[in-house]
Amino acid sequence: QIQNAITPDFYSDKGGDYKWRPFQLAFILLNLDGIIQRTNDTGWEKRNKCVDLVWFPTGGGKTEAYLGIIALTIINRRRKYGNEAGGTTAIMRYTLRLLATQQFERALKLILALDQIRIWGNDTNYPNYQIGEEPVSIGLFVGQSSLPNTYKDLDTEAKKWIHRYEPRHENTNIPLGKCPWCGKDLSWTALYGYRSFKYQFNCINEKCTFSEQRLPVQLCDEQIYADPPTLLFGTVDKFAQLARKVSTRHDSVGKDSRRLFGVGDGIQYLTPDLIIQDELHLLLGPLGSAVSLFEAAIDQLCTRKTTNSENQEIKVRPKIISSTATTRNTELQIRALYDRGINIFPKSGVDYDDSFFAFYKRQRINNKEEWISKRRYKGIMPTGRTQMLMQLRLAAILFVHRAKFEKEHWQEGVNDNPYNSAADNYYSIISYFNSLKEVGKTDAQYPYEFTKYLQRLYSRVIGHCGLLDCFYADENTLSSEELTGRLSGPQVVATLDKVQRKFDVNRRLPHLDNNNVIVSGSTPPDYILATNMISVGIDVDRFNTIIMNSMPRNIAEYIQASSRVARKYKGLVLTSHNPCRVRDTSHYEKFIEFHEKMYYYVDPISITPFSNKAIEKYLPLYLATIIRHRLPNLQNNRTDARNIVNSVQQVTDSLKAYFRDRKNRIQQDIDIPDKELETMLKNLLDDDMIQVIDNFIDNAIQQWEQLANNGDLWYFNDDQYHRNPNLSFLFTETEEYDDTRSDSYWTVPNSLRIVEPETVLKIKNLYEL
Repeated sequence: QIQNAITPDFYSDKGGDYKWRPFQLAFILLNLDGIIQRTNDTGWEKRNKCVDLVWFPTGGGKTEAYLGIIALTIINRRRKYGNEAGGTTAIMRYTLRLLATQQFERALKLILALDQIRIWGNDTNYPNYQIGEEPVSIGLFVGQSSLPNTYKDLDTEAKKWIHRYEPRHENTNIPLGKCPWCGKDLSWTALYGYRSFKYQFNCINEKCTFSEQRLPVQLCDEQIYADPPTLLFGTVDKFAQLARKVSTRHDSVGKDSRRLFGVGDGIQYLTPDLIIQDELHLLLGPLGSAVSLFEAAIDQLCTRKTTNSENQEIKVRPKIISSTATTRNTELQIRALYDRGINIFPKSGVDYDDSFFAFYKRQRINNKEEWISKRRYKGIMPTGRTQMLMQLRLAAILFVHRAKFEKEHWQEGVNDNPYNSAADNYYSIISYFNSLKEVGKTDAQYPYEFTKYLQRLYSRVIGHCGLLDCFYADENTLSSEELTGRLSGPQVVATLDKVQRKFDVNRRLPHLDNNNVIVSGSTPPDYILATNMISVGIDVDRFNTIIMNSMPRNIAEYIQASSRVARKYKGLVLTSHNPCRVRDTSHYEKFIEFHEKMYYYVDPISITPFSNKAIEKYLPLYLATIIRHRLPNLQNNRTDARNIVNSVQQVTDSLKAYFRDRKNRIQQDIDIPDKELETMLKNLLDDDMIQVIDNFIDNAIQQWEQLANNGDLWYFNDDQYHRNPNLSFLFTETEEYDDTRSDSYWTVPNSLRIVEPETVLKIKNLYEL
């Protein structure tokens, strides 16, 4: 059984190469007052009470819109505040490591352009370009599995990176290959000194700006803390390290995260001005609740006091900009995350499919308007076959169609450029799964069930075709790759290089290299097993065919994952529904109706940052971060750990005040016609929740006081617990939530992604009770 549907394409004026699209310019202009009028009550104060959310379909150019805002923020800050404008200006956060790695490459080019302007400005011939002496830099702030976090580990990775072009090189975590400014190779220089280590990347092209100038990139935590980058680029869960990485010693600047917020040994910068949160729809469920509660700390650390035009002291909060292509009940989500209202751009127009900046593509056929789409959806419901067998047979059918095309066109000549182009766009097939368990099952079946059916189908449809047979008749000829969470950082980078490799028919067969040595064929992978790792931020023109194995758990995921294809050329989405799942059956029965208005069916997002469980798990992280960053004499001065006992009232009042102010802001700011939504917003933080938070803070401070008086403060080092009354932290270094220490109010998680420990449930007979 097969259903057909299309989702109409959005049209927006792309403006040609190196030009802004109208909606991008409009969004930048809309936010100019939030960037420039930072201390003007009638300008900035009004704008900053809301988060500006750019809502635009995937592939529409959201990234370039907020990259433009980042550039203007950096330039304005440096020209207006001089030496105080150094350090971190903008923070850009993502939820997935692959997404962060992909978008890092795009943001890096912007930073290099701004640093080029800075270099020109320091030349006397370009006085109008002056934006300071400090390099405009970018720092990648992600976990240890994706990037080395210390100088020592970075040095180890760099020694592998140097040999990256050798035949049997080791994979490296360093996400740099060619010079992003001119495309030539990069070199690595390490400067070793007594108790010090520095490094830099340079381009080998002598004519490149970054041949003599170092590439302004920070790739390990210690350098990011020591030399805060202009644009801090990372994942949301990484910011949990702010509670741990604090040091007031002048020789430990590489371990002091306070420097990201303009405070630390030898520096006094302004706090960050801008926070960018891309792919807002991914902040939901447990992760959304964790980020929401911890965001209270980020908001306070980025807030600074200044005076307005009337010499009145005001608090300047950071400007927050977000983006998404799939949104629902966003006002509730934004209020929970950032304690602000929301301004969605672009607004809906008179017609539901026309926002002035974009509209559905149409064509007139027989005096009737029809939508145009590059992406066609086909829904398939197997009967009498398992869903596993169905998806393998679908893949085999697609490969046989590919072989049929090759038989018709490839024989015309290996230098046939039209064939090369078509084969490049439809050569690789993505198979999308909802869990790693399903990936494992398919991976096990692929070499046997798949190849067996493929060979039988190939012989029935194609017969024999000389050289072409060797690409389909042997079970080892079709290659597969994986893009899932099972891969390590280096494996992800290596796999991305493979899947983005352009197809060249001349390299499909064994051939001679430049040294007249025979090398085996080199083509992109035929079959790509993927999970939600690819669902956002992956923009590869080669991806134009995807098999969706059962409906994802939410509609936003389905829209995002299926939108990986047909980014530039026509694409096909095959949705294989599981007949044993009621949800899949329901979607199949209303397949056409559903796909004609997919965005309407996006699921509402649930975030509960102030529930009892969320407070129990994540409030200690908030408390530890604020205490170590903000309270005097407690910023990791280990000999002063007991001093918190002498500041109990100050600590308690300052921590409680934020949540009371937040509750008051919610009650005062909300005035919307939707009474149901208004009630939900006001219930985000009510008096009962405030009381729970107050009690938790009182108990936490009381426990610290008791442990300090008894000389029973604990710290964690070398995989062991130690007792020492002179240490200012008593929380564990484990990444998982530790129920064995749940009696402590200072069990601080090491990440915002916490998985509950597994529990074995034994069902007892009713008569035994």
